[in-house]
Amino acid sequence: MGNYTSAHKSFIYRSHGGGVMGGLTDFSYLPNHQLGYAIMINSGNFNALMRIQYLVREFQTHHFKSDLAFRPGTPGSAPKIDIKGYYMLINPRIQLTDYLQRITDIQHIWGNDKFVFHSGLFGGGVLTYKAINDHQFASKETGKIKMVKAKDPIAGDVLQADTLLLLRISPIIVFGQLGILGLWICYTAGSIIFGIVWLVNYSKGKPGAIKNRAIILWPVMASLAMIIATIMSSVGAKDPFELLGKPSYASVSLMVFTIAFALTTAMSLSSKFW
Repeated sequence: MGNYTSAHKSFIYRSHGGGVMGGLTDFSYLPNHQLGYAIMINSGNFNALMRIQYLVREFQTHHFKSDLAFRPGTPGSAPKIDIKGYYMLINPRIQLTDYLQRITDIQHIWGNDKFVFHSGLFGGGVLTYKAINDHQFASKETGKIKMVKAKDPIAGDVLQADTLLLLRISPIIVFGQLGILGLWICYTAGSIIFGIVWLVNYSKGKPGAIKNRAIILWPVMASLAMIIATIMSSVGAKDPFELLGKPSYASVSLMVFTIAFALTTAMSLSSKFW
């Protein structure tokens, strides 16, 4: 999946996922050479998939001439690059959490015409590449090409960085999404705190200006349902094939509290307008 040492062996891929029962799949292709493969195994052993992937790629590309053009210290003029910016992942490992990964797993790429730096927006280590040309970038440590610019048939211009397929997005979208997420968190926490304070005052005979209990209770219940659903999703993510791919306390709880969130949200809206 884009992890080969030569440009001729830089595969592009659209799919790399797993089934609910532990299966793994990989689909990769070399457009310029009209080569590709689809691998599907009935196992959750990621190392086995990587080994099969390596053997298939070696067999398909063994007759190609290696075009490694860079080793640390290789002289040459620095190419002009235009890949700096923010990127989102478009190849989710687990489709269930893709909606959240598009916000929390934003990647940031920056640098100059000689070196390019790549890290997650919220940290997690910085990778350094040396620009070979305007579409190939080699690891500073090994000299092997580890990131390439590619044309995806669906997404268009993308970056293939090892196993990540990255699509550049506007900073307005990045920070707009984070702002909405922050407002949602503040609203959820605020509704619970306000509801608790109101319930304490109500139990003491001091309900305050708001007399309709439904206006307070339904938003609190909706917020609690969302928090519990998020917790169950995090618990299930530790072993998604077993806890989310089959009926379990995590998957059933996630289903129940997701439905409860939708219903209580609808009730909270109806209590405010009727």
